[in-house]
Amino acid sequence: MIDRRHCLLALAATALAACGQRPTVAVEAALESFYARRGTHRDVEPGRLSRALAGLLAQAIAAEDADRARVKASEFPDDKPMLIEGDIFTSLYEGANRLELRRVELDGARARATVAFENTDYDIAWTDEVLLVDEDGWKIDDVVYGREGASQPGLRATLTAFIAAATPP
Repeated sequence: MIDRRHCLLALAATALAACGQRPTVAVEAALESFYARRGTHRDVEPGRLSRALAGLLAQAIAAEDADRARVKASEFPDDKPMLIEGDIFTSLYEGANRLELRRVELDGARARATVAFENTDYDIAWTDEVLLVDEDGWKIDDVVYGREGASQPGLRATLTAFIAAATPP
């Protein structure tokens, strides 16, 4: 027969186990919520990104806007300005329409998530690593591109290279 004390102990053990897994569950939820979005880099809510990455993305968008204005005011206003194109949050330009979280490694306020992506339209599958930081909740801090042939090693490098190329000397 299970008495009241055993029920309380079982309940406490369950609560402790849940607390021990809470960061992993929170990382998973942050990733699923982030990648469920559709649209371009301009559609990303800055609150889903780390402060550092949100700042870098804002700089890149400002560089896009400045180059767009420069081209419009130039002698050749129909030229194409520098733009961030494609899905920069995965290592495939066309992006993914499926994902599966494979593993989450926690290290204090940092997490590394291995995510298997797939683009079923092109029959392409690959794995990227998404780095997160806990800043009042888990935020995307970088994406390390795992697909062979990616033009940059990751998201931060992509944004940094774009800013450098779009900023006049």
